[in-house]
Amino acid sequence: MILVAGLLAFTSVWGQNTTSGWEDESGKIPVKAYFESGKLHFASKNENFHLWFDNRIYLDAAVYSPTSNVDDLTSKTNKDLEDDDNQFRFSNGVSFRRARFGVKATLYKKWFAELDLDFAYNEVEIKDMYLGYKFNNHFFVKAGNFKVPMSMERTTSSKYLMASERPMAVEAFADGRRLGLAGTGWGKHWWASAGVFGREVDIIQKERNRGNDGYALATRVAVSPIYNEDMTIHVGGYFNYQTPSGSGLEDKTVLFRTFPESRVDRRRFVQAEISNVNHYYTTGFELDSVIVSC
Repeated sequence: MILVAGLLAFTSVWGQNTTSGWEDESGKIPVKAYFESGKLHFASKNENFHLWFDNRIYLDAAVYSPTSNVDDLTSKTNKDLEDDDNQFRFSNGVSFRRARFGVKATLYKKWFAELDLDFAYNEVEIKDMYLGYKFNNHFFVKAGNFKVPMSMERTTSSKYLMASERPMAVEAFADGRRLGLAGTGWGKHWWASAGVFGREVDIIQKERNRGNDGYALATRVAVSPIYNEDMTIHVGGYFNYQTPSGSGLEDKTVLFRTFPESRVDRRRFVQAEISNVNHYYTTGFELDSVIVSC
């Protein structure tokens, strides 16, 4: 409901521009197009309206050794195959790991929005879909589907990851994207974000019926005691209070699981399911440093 109302407000504000006096003689707003950092941008001459595309495609290739006859591992029977011997085999090969199509926009320099879709594995998956408002150059709020503020590795875009995948521990315990409302502020030596979150947007389509939605309260704080052209030190941490989804007061289940660190084989090798959980906490600590040497 928050996202729908926000999008309607965004559309309404955009429509109000027809009487703003920024149009040319034909009643249209002049727009300039340009490339910046490999991205196609469209912007009004006064920069009050700005739209750009953020797209990328990743290929992932993997060869496992040994491929078959792996001790103590079995595979679920594939019901789509007429003859499946239930023996575990790694899936060697090549796949599209990410095929992202993202559109970002700002309006009146205060409102901003993003729609980011992934078409990998021949599926359509919503990644980021939110509407936000900038109160000033150091604080904004946004509502929709986006990353929960947990873990520097999780919140860092896949464009900037050092490895092809995030660590399995981060995948298992640090939430990804969820529907929520959050505020974020920062200064030269600090950054903080906090919000309330609900379900994952794809849980209806891809997961079993788990009943009532759980909710989460999450916050992440980071400071940089040293921040200059030669060195940056990052110290931070996060805290998440989570109530699991469930079909009743007693039947609430927590599920921790992760893919391997290559997505050519998309089976989950690690999975833990805990029943009858009222709530749980997740905390983490971050320490990082960057030294620039010329």
